[in-house]
Amino acid sequence: MKKTLFAAALLLCALTVSARPYKHSVGLNMGSASGISYKGYIGDSEHFITVLDLNCKVGVTKGAYFYNQYPSNSLQKYYEAEYGKDSEYFRHSDKKGKYVYWTCEFNPNLGYQREIADFGGATMQWFIGGGISVGMAQIASYGDGVTQKDAWKSMKDARKAYHDILKDNEHDDHIYAGVGGLNLKGGKDIEEYHRPYVFKAGINLLTGFEVCFKNAPVALGIDVRPGCTELLDFTVTKEIPFVEGGKEKTSEDATRIYSMTHFDWSASMSLRFLIGQ
Repeated sequence: MKKTLFAAALLLCALTVSARPYKHSVGLNMGSASGISYKGYIGDSEHFITVLDLNCKVGVTKGAYFYNQYPSNSLQKYYEAEYGKDSEYFRHSDKKGKYVYWTCEFNPNLGYQREIADFGGATMQWFIGGGISVGMAQIASYGDGVTQKDAWKSMKDARKAYHDILKDNEHDDHIYAGVGGLNLKGGKDIEEYHRPYVFKAGINLLTGFEVCFKNAPVALGIDVRPGCTELLDFTVTKEIPFVEGGKEKTSEDATRIYSMTHFDWSASMSLRFLIGQ
């Protein structure tokens, strides 16, 4: 009886150890998000995983663009009185914008993975989870006579104009800040002093499938990552004149804040090399 229980315990341990196809893996992502990736099981867990990716991403999306010219309380009151509280000079939003974009980002995720099929020579795994992303981005609008091709070109032109002007200036404080590529009108007018790169922070869902081969330390996967992203940019303007209490004054440094919220997504394939169990 004891021997039977001992054998059963050994069998259970063997099944438990072999339940996950690997301990660690490294590989490449290829698709709308492309880059390098680590995926592994957390501790001795058979199902909980972490996925760490460093990706470059391209996409097409819709989003809402906002800017608040001067969040300084005194400046805000002055410009609201001067131009009107809801004027485009002070505050603007466009909730119908269509955009193309690219990002370079770090994307850590936590998830749950388990086997759903055994084909003899390979197993299929399903996983679901979520994570955050931080990095840099560039985005440009299209529509109203501006094609997607125009928008992609505008971002290239913005990068060139930005780096050209930096060659003759020690800093970029005077360069127009804003979220997006160049503001094109009919695909022709170019804003030459636009700072193209912005900070990106987002959240995402992660789900997909992975096939792990038993006779080779290799896995092939596919995943999708729908999410939401906030793009932020700011610039500091020095000594802005304004009027308060009937007296002319000069502000200290005033920060312009620009932000954009948009649907962020990717669909990619992965090739991973498996390490240990």
